[in-house]
Amino acid sequence: HPSPRRGESVRLPIVRLNALPVVRWPQICRVVDCEIGGWSDVQAAVQKSGCDVVASRCRDGVLAFGTDEDIRETFNEYGIKKLDYASLDIDYVRRSSGYQTLLFHSLAKAVAREVGVPLCRIRNDYILVSDEKVVRTSNFNEKRAGTVDKISGVVPKGTSKWWEACGLTFRFVESGLWLLLSPTVYSPGTHPKAEDKDVARAFVRERMASRYNAHANSILDGWINIITRHNTRHAFAPIESRPDLFFEIGSITAYSGMGADR
Repeated sequence: HPSPRRGESVRLPIVRLNALPVVRWPQICRVVDCEIGGWSDVQAAVQKSGCDVVASRCRDGVLAFGTDEDIRETFNEYGIKKLDYASLDIDYVRRSSGYQTLLFHSLAKAVAREVGVPLCRIRNDYILVSDEKVVRTSNFNEKRAGTVDKISGVVPKGTSKWWEACGLTFRFVESGLWLLLSPTVYSPGTHPKAEDKDVARAFVRERMASRYNAHANSILDGWINIITRHNTRHAFAPIESRPDLFFEIGSITAYSGMGADR
C-alpha cells in the first residue's frame, strides 16, 4: 500500500517499504515471429540495428516496443514471418515471465534516460549509477545533513571506482505493479574476477554499514526525488518516438503495518 499522507488515520506500527507504485504502463506491444535465438541474440540485434527498440524474448516470439519501421529494420535479417500485437493486461502479464521482462527492461531504460544516468544490468536486475552532472550530495542530505559526503571516488587502497547507485527491481503483487528501489554503492571492483575484489567489497560494506533509519530514509527520498522530479506522479517513455507508450510511477512508497491489508 502507498504510505499514508500526513493527517491520514492509520494504525501503528508502520514500516516504510522501498516500493513505488507503477500506476500506468503500456497496454499493448508488438510480437515478432522470426528465426532468432534467446535474450542475448535479441539484445545483440537491437544494438546492431541502432534503432530505438526495446525487446524481449518468450515462447510467443520477440516482444517489442518501437515503431513498426524500427522493429522491422531490427529483425528483418532473421526472417520475419508475422508482426502481431499482444495485450499487456496485468492478469496475463503476471503469468508470463517474458512479458514481465519486456516491461521491466523498458521501464529501467526509460527511468535511466529520464534521469540522465548510466544503467547497468546485473543478472536480472538493473542499477542506476550516479553521474555527478546529474546527482549531487545535496539530493541525499535534504532531511539528514551529512548522510552522503561524496557521489563517487576510487576505492581506498584499490584501483576500482565506486559510485552512489540505486538498484531497480520490478515486482507483481495482487494489488498491482511495483518498482523497488535499493540504494547502494556500486563498484565493478566487487566483481568475482576483479583483482581488488576483497578491498572493494570491504569498502562497500563499510560505506553501507551506517545507512539505517534516518540515513536510509534520507537516501531513499533522494533517489525518489531524482527519479520522479519531486512530482506526485511522473511519466517515463522507453521509446522517444513513441510518447504514447509510457509508464507512470507514483512517488509515495508502499508501507506495511496494522493499517494495511498485508
